[in-house]
Amino acid sequence: RRLEWIAALSVTMLVCAVVLVMAERIQRVLGERVVVAVERLMGLILVAVSVEMLLRGFKVIAHQI
Repeated sequence: RRLEWIAALSVTMLVCAVVLVMAERIQRVLGERVVVAVERLMGLILVAVSVEMLLRGFKVIAHQI
C-alpha cells in the first residue's frame, strides 16, 4: 500500500509543478474572467473545508466535556 501512496503523491507533485511552471500561459489561454471564477471557487471550497474542520473540533471538545 505504501507504494501506491508514494506514486499518488509523486503524480500530484508533478501535476502541481507543471501547473505552477505554466501558470502564466494557462492564465493567458483561459482568460481573466475564468481565472477570477476559479479563484473564487477555490476560496469557497477552502472556507467550506475550514468550517467543517472547526465544527469537527467543536464536536470533539463537546464530547470531552
